[in-house]
Amino acid sequence: MEDAKNNPQADGVPKEGVPVVRIDAQDASGQLADRCFLRTDNGRFERVWFADLLWLEAERSYCRVVLRDRSILFPEPLSNVYEKLAHPHLVRIHRSYVVNATCIDAIDRNTLIVNGQLLPVSQLHQKALFAKIRLLR
Repeated sequence: MEDAKNNPQADGVPKEGVPVVRIDAQDASGQLADRCFLRTDNGRFERVWFADLLWLEAERSYCRVVLRDRSILFPEPLSNVYEKLAHPHLVRIHRSYVVNATCIDAIDRNTLIVNGQLLPVSQLHQKALFAKIRLLR
């Protein structure tokens, strides 16, 4: 049994200056709802926080997962990745793009600006996009 000196939260009370580790919210399936692990093309699994996920982009039979600080080429088609992630903030905006609605900086006609990048919005997917975000006119 660890003593309070080695474990600052041994008595269950957080000590001043010590970060408290919280148990993350889980979705209905019991999985962690704020992150996932993606297998890269070299077989390694990398953690992806949904808050850092900007968009998914189709690249032939691969999917590029664009994050705030890097991108990961995932060896599956966009539609499979979108379906497997099934995150409520993700919305399809084009046959080649899925965007994290919380990361949209601006909307200009048929284009979104996300992290300074222009992403196309097809007419077919506009309704789903506008249903996901709040527009004040």
